[in-house]
Amino acid sequence: MIKIMRTAIVIVSIFSFFPPEPSASDKVKIAVSFYPLSFIAERVGGSHVEVINMTPAGVQPHEFEPTMKSIKTVYSSHLFLYNGAGFDSWAEKLAPELKKKGTVTVNMSSYMVLLNAWNDSGKADTKAHDPHFWLDPVLIKREVEVVRNALIKKDPANRADYEKNAASISTKFDELNNRYSLELKNCKHKDIVVSHSAFQYIAKRYGLNMFSILGVTASGEPSPKKLAELSRIVKEKNIKYVFYESLLSPKLAQTLSNEAGVKTLTLNTCEGLTDDDIKAGRNYLSLMEDNLKNLKTALQCN
Repeated sequence: MIKIMRTAIVIVSIFSFFPPEPSASDKVKIAVSFYPLSFIAERVGGSHVEVINMTPAGVQPHEFEPTMKSIKTVYSSHLFLYNGAGFDSWAEKLAPELKKKGTVTVNMSSYMVLLNAWNDSGKADTKAHDPHFWLDPVLIKREVEVVRNALIKKDPANRADYEKNAASISTKFDELNNRYSLELKNCKHKDIVVSHSAFQYIAKRYGLNMFSILGVTASGEPSPKKLAELSRIVKEKNIKYVFYESLLSPKLAQTLSNEAGVKTLTLNTCEGLTDDDIKAGRNYLSLMEDNLKNLKTALQCN
């Protein structure tokens, strides 16, 4: 609650004391709440846009809270893209204020059919939704369409380029979906154990069963009872690997893997890039390719 109040105070302060800053560029300025939206906006907008990702490299978006200085950077944006569904609550609070100043705001979750979130007990929470839909190569194409349409409305003179760029990246997502469908079709196992409940959409798309150490918010600590239950599941289902994430501590996954006597592998939520990812030239597509490779190893696919 204190964090929410602090964010609200910062937002009120920035709009009270700082006037809008005119843009020196004729490009469409897009501010986004986290990495996947930055990836989409850059691919669809191409040379006609300037994209600002509010969440810095290496920072877990679930834990990110903007400062007054970082909020000021989006003040003159033409478009503000955010995920919604409780993932970036600071952005949901910022959006109405930006809208009053003439910025077009887009809540991506409003264009999706959302699944119920899993709580820390591993049960569906009928009062909360799972916001991790960008990990589904089919659903992320819907996000491309939303960004394309918003850009065409804002900058109709470059409609042909936005349509061409959107079609190009959508083809990449189609190819990714086809590879996942084909290469996860014949696997010895269908069960995965992950650090937090972020892979429900991808599990549903490709017929996998997900068990998670933490709930959808990736916060808190699992109880000894929860870890013991997961250790029992790992052994009973003959699971060989426990997955951890690049932006979360691997400690919990390592604790469970040690308890169950299995190994660990990375399964990336693609929520953000680390500094090493940036240096290596990795992006959403390459991270998803790495995820497929590790899933095939863990599930023993032909």
